[in-house]
Amino acid sequence: MNTTSRIYRSLRFLTGSFRRSVLFLLFLSTLGVATARQTTNIEQFQRCAMVVVDTLFARTISSDEFCVRVVSHPADWIVDQGAIDLATARGVSLVPCRAPYTNELLIAITDIGVRYVELDDEDFYRREVRLSVSASIPVANKVGDIGGGNPSRTTERVDYMLNDTIEAASISEIESPGYNFTTGTTIRINRSSFWKSVAEPAIIVGTSVVMVILLFTTRSQ
Repeated sequence: MNTTSRIYRSLRFLTGSFRRSVLFLLFLSTLGVATARQTTNIEQFQRCAMVVVDTLFARTISSDEFCVRVVSHPADWIVDQGAIDLATARGVSLVPCRAPYTNELLIAITDIGVRYVELDDEDFYRREVRLSVSASIPVANKVGDIGGGNPSRTTERVDYMLNDTIEAASISEIESPGYNFTTGTTIRINRSSFWKSVAEPAIIVGTSVVMVILLFTTRSQ
C-alpha cells in the first residue's frame, strides 16, 4: 500500500467538511498539476466527483463490501471512476450489483455544467464547475446492517462547485469536443453601468475642459 492510499484510509476517522477539505487538497497534490497549465473542465469535474463520492461513502452504512451503480448519463464515467479510485484508496471492495440490491449505492447525476463569468479584467473569467447528484443509500436500521438483517434506504442530494480564474484565451483548450457538458455558458457583466455610461465620460470631459482653461490662462500670462 503506497503512502497516498494510507492517507486516504486514515481519512475515514475524520468527519464532516474537514475530511472533505483534506481529501480535496490531497487530490490536488496527487494530480501534480503545474501552475503554468490551466486544468481542463473534465479535470475539474473529476475533482468534484471525488468530493461528492466521498460524501456519499461517509453517509453509507459501514461495510467493507458494497456496490456502486451510476445511472446512465454522458458524464456517468466520471462519477463511476471516482467511486472506484476512492474505494481502492480506502480499501473498500466494490462488488457487482445484484438483486435484492440491499448493498447498492445508486447515484444519479442531476446537474452538471460549466459557467464562465466575466470579470472587470476582460482577459479573464471566473470558471464555475458544478456537479449535483441524487443517491439512494443503504443505511442501518435497528435490527441489522448490510452484513445481517434488513437495511433500509434513504435518499441524499449532494451538490459541489469549484471556482477558479481562467484566461479567456484558454477556453477552447479546456473544453473537450464530444463532451457537451464541458462546454461552458458565458455570463456577461453589465458594462453599461452608471459609471461606464455617465460618470466616467463626464469626468473625462470635465478634466479636458479644465486642461484647456489652464492652457489659455498660462498663455495669457
